[in-house]
Amino acid sequence: MKISRIVFVCLCSAAAPQLAMAEMPSPQALGIVQAILTYCAQVDPKEAALYQAQWKLVVGHASQQQLNSIEGSAGYKQGYDLISGQLSKTSKEDSAKACAAGVSSHREKEDAPRRPSNGQQIRPRK
Repeated sequence: MKISRIVFVCLCSAAAPQLAMAEMPSPQALGIVQAILTYCAQVDPKEAALYQAQWKLVVGHASQQQLNSIEGSAGYKQGYDLISGQLSKTSKEDSAKACAAGVSSHREKEDAPRRPSNGQQIRPRK
């Protein structure tokens, strides 16, 4: 149980932001992330808005038509069903703790102090 919890926390805290930086993740990866975020929203409803924001971050600027196409693909369904099946076997209490840990690690990254600019506007290097 501890190993699945560790994997779950890693996926919640690291996978979504990593995937968000990619062009467009594979349908299977999107299915996995969506399954995790949906499950976390169910077991930790007070943070549901944050999980929805993570999903929007992952899919980026994809149109609803693109998302519908991806969600209808076999790879998406396979990833979603695989993770959903595994998550349904975990206890709600352990899952809620893992989801909360993922949320808190995400918030810590957001709240981390930024490098001071000393009043200067940040300019891209040429």
